[in-house]
Amino acid sequence: MLPPIQSLLETLKSEHGAALIHGRYTGSTIQALARHFVSEMHQAGRGYVFGGISGPASLWPEWASPNDAVVMQRLEFAPTVEVPDSIGIVLCGVGSMHMFMFCGMSVEPDNREWASQTFDATWSLEPAHVVKLLDIVEQFMEGYPSALPNTLIEAREHLVHYTPDLTLTRRFSEAILHNCARDHTLLATENQDLQNRLRWREDQARMIVHDMRSSLHTLLMSVESLMRRKINAEGQRELLGVADESVKYLLEMTETILTVAQLEANSWDLQMEAIDARTLIEKASAPFAVTAALDRIRFRYMIDDTPASLWGDRSLMTRVLHNLLSNAVKFTTADGEIVITLRPSADGQSAELSVHDNGIGIDSKSLPHIFSRFFQASKSDRRYGMGLGLYFCRLAMEAQGGAIWADSTPNKGSTFTVTLPLDTQTIEAG
Repeated sequence: MLPPIQSLLETLKSEHGAALIHGRYTGSTIQALARHFVSEMHQAGRGYVFGGISGPASLWPEWASPNDAVVMQRLEFAPTVEVPDSIGIVLCGVGSMHMFMFCGMSVEPDNREWASQTFDATWSLEPAHVVKLLDIVEQFMEGYPSALPNTLIEAREHLVHYTPDLTLTRRFSEAILHNCARDHTLLATENQDLQNRLRWREDQARMIVHDMRSSLHTLLMSVESLMRRKINAEGQRELLGVADESVKYLLEMTETILTVAQLEANSWDLQMEAIDARTLIEKASAPFAVTAALDRIRFRYMIDDTPASLWGDRSLMTRVLHNLLSNAVKFTTADGEIVITLRPSADGQSAELSVHDNGIGIDSKSLPHIFSRFFQASKSDRRYGMGLGLYFCRLAMEAQGGAIWADSTPNKGSTFTVTLPLDTQTIEAG
């Protein structure tokens, strides 16, 4: 193994520093420049390229020649002792018409993709600089038992001194400028996107705090009233009911935020199992049917006679149904109707479960966005809240390999449909 690339770079700079081309480039620009080098060698005829990388081994194949016209050989360089995580790159080529040498080290090594890291680089098309690099490598290898690489020997045999083509230098400079401009544009776009996301998260954080403060204030008022006033039994029950609703809302909000964060990070521990669809629907809808009856809202079930055993996470599916049924009850007026439908999909591999209401509906502009994080159709109607419920439903269904979508007509109602794969035994029985 050869000494660190850092030693080679320092030797080059000490002897030819002023004459070499220096710059700080991103890894993606260096990769494009290396491909440019190899491509020029290929077009000019047979050539010999050797090089090495102290860092990700995946870098080298990306520079490989498209055919045998350019012979390539990789050398092994030791990592830099002072900064073991640094990435070093050396590339040298000798051809019938062109020569090049390139050497670079990452400036501040970190865990980012190498393509986005910054490199302190030196390169040249001058034969004298290429020869110096060949000399340095040979000197380094004198103290090692391994033989000189075949590519290095062949490069020496075909070495021809010539005046560098200024057109070639210009093309390489243009390639660097092009890639630097592309990196700048990409960074500017990503920076703007990041700023938008930060502003968006700040807005949503304020909204969540507002919702929590409102519920906590209601809870505090109820508790203080119970403590300070002489209230009859009916009044106590009413205040305790208000406190109970506030606590439940805060608990539901907290659980939803935590679950959404886990689903977004793919860290939710899925408990996939066979779920009887009819039992799931009956248990999930029972408490909502009782509440809806107080407002004269009917629940109707249209369940296919074919037994359906879903393959999913029971906890997530129950919470998805609770979200959909809660919204349906909330937005359906008195004497309305909520219809729950279960049927097999057209391909027989999954089941479709729909919740339909004849409530206020969703306008066409809002409909495509209702499953987005924190989206609210309107802040002036009863839909106002965190805007996480339907986003949670989408993440939960996708995590289980299912899907969710909605159809709606303003003032006529909405239908939310989820689809989930059937258990294999159900499919085989069918």
